[in-house]
Amino acid sequence: MRISRKIGLGFFITFLLVIILGALSIYSLRHVYKGLEEVFSKDLPASRLSYQVSVSAEEVLSNLNNFFITANENFKASYERSYERLRDDMAGLRGFIFEPEERAFYEEAAAAVNDINDYASAVFKNSSELKGLFKEIRKTGADYNQKLDRLSGIEEDKMLGEKDLLLIQAQHVPASTLVMQAKTEFLALMDVLSGYLMGGQGGGDPFSPDQLGAIDKYIKDYKNYHSYSLSDEERSIAMSLVDLSEGLRSRLSEVLVLKDSADRLADSILAKEKIVMEALDKIIAYKKSGISVKLGIGAALTEDIPAIHNISKIEKDIVESWRLSARYILTKSQENRESYYSLRQGIENEMKDYGRHARLRGTESFLEDVIDADKKILDAISSSMDTFNKKENSRAEMLSIKAGIEKNIDELLGYNDARIKGGRDSQEVSGRFAPARWSLIRLKAGLYDAGRLIVNYLNEQESVYKDSYAELYFSMKKDINAYRNLAGGDARDLALINEAEAGLDRFNAVTQDVISAHDAVIKDVGWTLVKLEERLKDGIAKAVDSEIAQLDKNKRDLKGRIAIINTLIFV
Repeated sequence: MRISRKIGLGFFITFLLVIILGALSIYSLRHVYKGLEEVFSKDLPASRLSYQVSVSAEEVLSNLNNFFITANENFKASYERSYERLRDDMAGLRGFIFEPEERAFYEEAAAAVNDINDYASAVFKNSSELKGLFKEIRKTGADYNQKLDRLSGIEEDKMLGEKDLLLIQAQHVPASTLVMQAKTEFLALMDVLSGYLMGGQGGGDPFSPDQLGAIDKYIKDYKNYHSYSLSDEERSIAMSLVDLSEGLRSRLSEVLVLKDSADRLADSILAKEKIVMEALDKIIAYKKSGISVKLGIGAALTEDIPAIHNISKIEKDIVESWRLSARYILTKSQENRESYYSLRQGIENEMKDYGRHARLRGTESFLEDVIDADKKILDAISSSMDTFNKKENSRAEMLSIKAGIEKNIDELLGYNDARIKGGRDSQEVSGRFAPARWSLIRLKAGLYDAGRLIVNYLNEQESVYKDSYAELYFSMKKDINAYRNLAGGDARDLALINEAEAGLDRFNAVTQDVISAHDAVIKDVGWTLVKLEERLKDGIAKAVDSEIAQLDKNKRDLKGRIAIINTLIFV
């Protein structure tokens, strides 16, 4: 009796242990399933959306960078579209923000995004005003230049028609030299202004509106030249040049203010970029951490969630690499260049990590599409950065060659003026040396005009500037030949004019390199990368869809297993 009681008690205790262990097992499995269900339905979409917000933010910033680089209105339209997508993505993410800590990150990112849009609106307005102002300056400058050309033409006619050698030497040469100096310095100022406007963030070589004061002095000295007879037309032109100078000085001051404002806006956008990306990175990290906590031991049941994070980060980093490359082109900062290459190394490692998972899942085809699209993007970006460097080097070489040609021309002008001043044969002076002098003056003015036309093309990408440059180049070649035929067979003269012609030909070749490189950068930034971006996104979307489909299958399988285990435990 006592034994049977012990056996009954043992069975009863065993039965209770089975019930308790079964209940614990069911509770544990249900807890795992509940955690997975919450991750699948809430945290994983929130994490994926966090990455999408980051990608949208990178696209917004890339379009802004491209607008800074090209001033092309197409990028303004692209920015506005990408900003609307970013706002929609941010609104969607807001529904998945619950904890106070991540809410603070979200609000920080949202505020910075709004600030960037405010700055961007100011940038577009500033750019429009700057373009309008530059057109006014160019129009006034063209009028100023035409008046100088008219004075030069009158002086040339007076000198070539003068028979009195003493008047040529004592009055015509000094007076025309003042006009020539005014024209040279004015064209140089316009050249520097154009370079300043296309110099990206920080501008090109600095200039001052006060430089017009020195040009005014040449004109006033010309107008008041001692005992030099001016016609009413010449005096009127000289006075109108001084009046035009006042208007130009005011507009040049406005250019400095607007350009300074543009640079400050660019700096502000850069500061907000960092805030946005750091805040979004923190949200992503917070979501990933939350997923790990909720999965618990269920993390061993699926490797697809880390894979989705992996492919999402690849997309985010690739888009960020475009932004860094554009930022390098804009600022010429080696720090941005090094950041770009560092990020590219990280992307390669991320691709390898995802590749191992893709081989296990049999989704290599999606990965191959992503890798191929990324390789083409990498090639396009590398080509664009190399081409940009080539363009910058060619521009520096172009300016160096131009300085060398100008030095040759000035030396030739010095020799020629010495011949005119020391001449004894009025026929030789008026028939050879005076015309040769004006050929050199036209050549020097043409050289400055050439530089300005090229800079205008780089700023505005209008083919009319290239066509005008081509015409001007052949006109300068004619001026060189004219001087060669007029100046005679002096070995020193011939050596200098031949050197100037060789320099001009080299200048033309390097100019074509600059134009080609500039067109290539615009094409890569504006078209090639846009098309490759669409292909990459398509490949990544397919990879993510595949991973999500696998997750749904895992969830169904897990639910079935839990049902079977529950049934067995019950039995």
